[in-house]
Amino acid sequence: MKGLWGSLVLLCQAAALFQSAVSASWSAMWYMPIALVSAVLRHLLPGCDGRCDGSARFYEGVVKHLRKQPKEHRFSYQVRMAVVDLDNAPSWWKRSKNENMTAAEARRLAGTAGPVRLLTHPSSAGYTQNPISVYYCYNADSSQLEQCIAEVTNTPWAERVTFLFR
Repeated sequence: MKGLWGSLVLLCQAAALFQSAVSASWSAMWYMPIALVSAVLRHLLPGCDGRCDGSARFYEGVVKHLRKQPKEHRFSYQVRMAVVDLDNAPSWWKRSKNENMTAAEARRLAGTAGPVRLLTHPSSAGYTQNPISVYYCYNADSSQLEQCIAEVTNTPWAERVTFLFR
C-alpha cells in the first residue's frame, strides 16, 4: 500500500507542476503581445520623453551584508529600485493600502509642504519584498530637501517602523 501511496503523491505533484507550467505559458502568451504593443506605442507617441505616464526612475545596485558575531554570515544580491514621484505617480504604480504611505501622509509625518519622492522596491509579477523604503520630502517650492523618512519592514512578521532623518 505504501508504494501505491507514494506513486499517487508523485503523480499529484507532477500534475500540479504541469498545471503550473501550462498556466505560466498561457499567461505569457496572452500578456506578452499586449506589453510589447504598449511599449512600442509609448515610444511612438509625439512628445514622449520616456516618462509619458508619470515620474519614475529606476536604479540598479547591489546590497551587501556582513555579520561577524556570533557567527560570520555574509551575502550580496542585485537590486532594482525605483524613485517614484508620489504626487505624479505613473499609471503602473499601484499602492496597496498597507504597503506605502501616500504623499499626504508622508508630508504630515515630516512636517513639509512640497513634493514627496519614494525610493522603493516596486512590485514585480505581483510580489513585493521591500525591507526599506525612503521618502524624500521637499519644501513647498521644491528647491530643498527638508526631511527624509525611512520606513523599515521586517518582512516575515509584517512589522513596520518609521524613522525621520535629515
